[in-house]
Amino acid sequence: MENYIKFTVDDNAIVENLLNGEIMARVKSRGDKQKRKLYKEHGIINSTKAIKEFIKKHGKEMVSYNFISDNGDNIFGELLPISNKIGTPEYETSLNNRLRYLYSMPEDRIDEARLFFQDMERLSEDSDIQDIAGQTQKYKNSIEKSWKLHESEIMTHIFSILGEKPKKIGKVEAFIMYPNFDTHRSYQANQDDTLLFYGKRNGKDSFKTLAHLAHQVVHQPMFPYKASMTQNDKERFHAFIKFLTDKEIYSFLSGKSPLEITTVKENPRIMGMVYPYWLGYKYRKDKNAKQRIAEEISRDAAYFQGLKRSSKKYELYKYYNFEKLSPFKIAEFFKDKKYMTPYDFVEIDFDNRSQVYDETDIQEDITL
Repeated sequence: MENYIKFTVDDNAIVENLLNGEIMARVKSRGDKQKRKLYKEHGIINSTKAIKEFIKKHGKEMVSYNFISDNGDNIFGELLPISNKIGTPEYETSLNNRLRYLYSMPEDRIDEARLFFQDMERLSEDSDIQDIAGQTQKYKNSIEKSWKLHESEIMTHIFSILGEKPKKIGKVEAFIMYPNFDTHRSYQANQDDTLLFYGKRNGKDSFKTLAHLAHQVVHQPMFPYKASMTQNDKERFHAFIKFLTDKEIYSFLSGKSPLEITTVKENPRIMGMVYPYWLGYKYRKDKNAKQRIAEEISRDAAYFQGLKRSSKKYELYKYYNFEKLSPFKIAEFFKDKKYMTPYDFVEIDFDNRSQVYDETDIQEDITL
């Protein structure tokens, strides 16, 4: 079996993520007693005695160093990509560069701040953190076991849609986080290596976790952005990857609408624009493409209609315009595109709705 993901628990990454969650929660609940109470009940605020004491001891320093922004973003989240390098010269260089260029810190203050970080680095040795690391290890084992169980069918399904098995030019290391709050961050450590920091509070739906992992396996390691891509190209390409992996794999494993899973920083307008073309691409080689596309539109439209008008998901999917889509036109558009690649897909004129809308609905759009 091919090794697509390496699963890891790193004590220093756990510490930095706990601190990141603590700071974010404290800032976001400032002046809101009910929200702060909720964060404490969930173990996000005061997650451990050691973390609580560290923040109490260094709170003023963090403010004076500008390590916390007004919206809660903080240095601990920014340090996650190098957390597994602590104790190495590479870490020292990377940390100093962040302080020097990201925080515009003069050299004498960098030496001063180094004592702060040494204190932080010792937190991983605390018994509270070690207990949490043990719990995280069990959580990691459950995710890894589930991935290995489903890996073959997930990748086979993705390759069947693509029509090929792409060359794997990179690798993914998933650092599993203590799931007291939702964490889903990915970084390119270099051209080949993707680092994923992942943990889901109440993550009972393992199919969603598997779908998100599939995204990391496919995107940069198999279909990285090209240097020639504009920002618009990248957004549309990323939408395609989201449909191919997160959305499709969740639906494939669960039998439910792909709309039930939301992706990181999902752009509703772009996703709604790409949706019909994704369906055409998916069934471009199917003899019954029109019927298959119509079935998926009908299923997803029914899910959308069942959402509360005031819900966040309704806002995500109102741009799909299910009632305007023409399965026949979508299927026809892809009739001569059986060998289209994901990179070719980006070249589609997504703004031209005449390619996927019924004529009457196009006219309505023009007259509005």
